[in-house]
Amino acid sequence: MAIHWRSYLILLVFCCHILHDQVLAQEKPVWSENFEHFDPSRTIPGKVGQALNLTRTASKRTPLSFALPSSTFGNSFSLTCWVKGEPDFERYSIIDLLFTYPDSTTASWSIQKQVNQSWAWKYQQGEKELLYEGSHKSQPIHKDWNLLAMLVNLNKEEVTLYYNQQQVAIYSLEGVLKKGTVQQVQLTIAGETRGELSEWESFNGQIDEVNIYSGLLSKEAIQAYYEKHQQGYLKKEAITPTDTLRIMSFNIWHGGNETGKAFGYERIAQLIKDAKADIVAMQETYGSGAKIAAELGYYFYLRSTNISILSRYPIIETLAAYKPFNNGNAYIQLGRDTIAVACVWLNYPIDYWANIENNKKMDIQEWQKLQLGNTNSMRGIIQALKSPLERSEDIPVFICGDFNSGSHLDYVEATRYRNGGYNMPFPTSLYLDSLGFRDTYRERYPDPVKNPGTTWSPIHPKVHQDRIDYIYLKNKRLQLIDSRIIDASKEKYPSDHAAVMSTFLFPQKP
Repeated sequence: MAIHWRSYLILLVFCCHILHDQVLAQEKPVWSENFEHFDPSRTIPGKVGQALNLTRTASKRTPLSFALPSSTFGNSFSLTCWVKGEPDFERYSIIDLLFTYPDSTTASWSIQKQVNQSWAWKYQQGEKELLYEGSHKSQPIHKDWNLLAMLVNLNKEEVTLYYNQQQVAIYSLEGVLKKGTVQQVQLTIAGETRGELSEWESFNGQIDEVNIYSGLLSKEAIQAYYEKHQQGYLKKEAITPTDTLRIMSFNIWHGGNETGKAFGYERIAQLIKDAKADIVAMQETYGSGAKIAAELGYYFYLRSTNISILSRYPIIETLAAYKPFNNGNAYIQLGRDTIAVACVWLNYPIDYWANIENNKKMDIQEWQKLQLGNTNSMRGIIQALKSPLERSEDIPVFICGDFNSGSHLDYVEATRYRNGGYNMPFPTSLYLDSLGFRDTYRERYPDPVKNPGTTWSPIHPKVHQDRIDYIYLKNKRLQLIDSRIIDASKEKYPSDHAAVMSTFLFPQKP
């Protein structure tokens, strides 16, 4: 892609937009506990100074509780803490923020230790909850001191999580977050109070310097704070983008758990790794996305239980999107370039596949009317993507996902023989075509007879085979190198959908 002055102007606009959308925190915390004033019997030398000792050698291991001013948590806030756990097979709360609202309901934000020696983050409000669980392979907290951080943007309704200096996840809180003025805030450090000595559920380890900031810490501030206190730290080099970009869309079938919850997600991760996909638009994520991202060492954005985006390159900002279950959008940075990626899942209002299998005659007008529901959903997605679409020649826009419907490019005269005799004008694919989007698989293989590109279904060969998963691109300049269907793997194939991956020539700016 040619270097153009507009690209630098767009980058400046991005920076201004992000600063406007997020209230950046001052680097001085509004509340801090470094345990320096505690009785020496409760502390030992830690990472920053004195650490709260909660190991088996401690004479007293009771949790600590603090009432904090609710005004600190008005719009956005950040929390950091240094943690070093002892190896055991128990789960503990390490930090817990409890918000109480005027109607007496509560919501909690907690950092926890898992039984696998890694860490977890949890938000709970009544029966609603969100959970991030780090990988024991890449995010242990028992071998050394580790910096854990959560950055909560209440206006945007999302949380960003850091393990040491690395952003590991962005979670959307939409539909889960309790809204309204916070009346009281209670901070508990070191576990739950339980038992006659109040030590039953105390964290087994050490905690040093807990900081709370009003506003959002910048990535640079977190990195600087980590490097200041981590002696001998070797800074991880940023991944340099190559001149090719591989984008995959993959419905992983109930989180990849259908072939085994212990290793199904690992099979998904291995397939992505073998394909060398740089970015994955994932559907049916269902609790496995964070684990898959950790296996790959990728950035992760969870929009809903269904929708997520995984990326080898930094996810620099999440974007406005359609309904959480159907769509999530993000900007991803590739060197000096930025792309927009939309992950999509659409409903199936009519099971036309079963009708074709059973030779059941369909009323095409009625069928098309039912399909318009998906088209209206796509209109909502396009509306949410208005800003990047206005700059799509500078910022390529990808729409990837499980559309649960065929394409007008596949149901043509030449394919009537295998499509129940139907030539179907699918309205959603026609709509995207009218907007100038490129169906990248069909662009690479324009003949649907020779290359049907079937994604439904590699494990159900007797059902009507169809191409229902897509990678669309709005940008004229990106050169498509290849597009392929991935419907086999080294072990048992882990999904009922094939993955589709398109590869593009993406020259990097010097």
